[in-house]
Amino acid sequence: MVDETNDSGEDDRGNDPGIHLERARDHLQRASDAADRPIQTQVDSLTEGLFEEQDGHRTDDEPGPKADRIGEVAEKLDGLAAETSSAIATEHIVAARDRCLEFLEEGGAEDRDGE
Repeated sequence: MVDETNDSGEDDRGNDPGIHLERARDHLQRASDAADRPIQTQVDSLTEGLFEEQDGHRTDDEPGPKADRIGEVAEKLDGLAAETSSAIATEHIVAARDRCLEFLEEGGAEDRDGE
């Protein structure tokens, strides 16, 4: 089972919602390390997408992650988890997906239509 505590051993679920995207990226890096080449390429692409959403300015004039984009990443992670043959990679992909969903549940993203 994947550990849901931060590096200091404290549970970070009650903190800033942005921490969920950081943890998702950590899980995706671990998944990439454990995955075979085709899955690794897809994981790396999704990791870059999370970086871009978190840094906002690279992909949009408006800073901050967008709810629809984070939702798309979570959906792609769900499909990717079903494709991989590595149990370790699957575990980390699912944990990353869960972190993206937690981020959305805590209201960490901006809604593009809610301007």
